Amino acid sequence: MALTPEQVLNKHFQTTQFRRGYEERDVDDFLDEIVAEMRSLIEQR
Repeated sequence: MALTPEQVLNKHFQTTQFRRGYEERDVDDFLDEIVAEMRSLIEQR
């Protein structure tokens, strides 16, 4: 199944309790970069 930028942008992960996880802001920033790149690639087609 091919991913769309919207699927990446709208993907949500459950938060963890009582254990370490990733910084939510870092993950969100990286997903924003992925979405921008995907949209750029789609526009170039």
